[in-house]
Amino acid sequence: MRSSLSPPRFQRLPPGLNSRSTATRRWDVVVKPAASLAFTGLRVYSPRFASFNLSAEAWAVDLPQSAIANISMELTDKPATVTGTVTRAGQPVPAAPVYLWPLKEHLRRCLHGLQSLLTDTEGRFKFLGLPAGDYLILSSFDLDEINQTTLEDARARSVTLSEGAAETLALHLYTAP
Repeated sequence: MRSSLSPPRFQRLPPGLNSRSTATRRWDVVVKPAASLAFTGLRVYSPRFASFNLSAEAWAVDLPQSAIANISMELTDKPATVTGTVTRAGQPVPAAPVYLWPLKEHLRRCLHGLQSLLTDTEGRFKFLGLPAGDYLILSSFDLDEINQTTLEDARARSVTLSEGAAETLALHLYTAP
């Protein structure tokens, strides 16, 4: 899929932050496409350094200073969405936190980690621009730390999203015992 996007934001970090060598430079790239797109991966190809030809799930690339590499950021124009309502005792819960945890590390990197938001005044929520994959979703005021283990212990709901899917969920507010 080809799309006209504003150029990615690059930030050069000072030399010495790379633990291998000060001759290697590190760049951080942040990809935050519009909600109509979803970031799905990164590919790096260097004709001179075949060992650096990395797949979409590669996230750390160290090339020698003299290396020239092509970097492709992969996007889909069919992002998934998850919408729904959070209720407690049959009533919508306004301003309830909703957590969406991508189960694969690759997805967490694409989304820059855990996704969270607060429901609106009618208990509704909407996550946009999601890549296809498996997620855990939960709403609760009672969790201090949000990670896969705490979400599984709280019996978070599992949701599998395909490309372009639009899932609508009814979540019950989790209350810790």
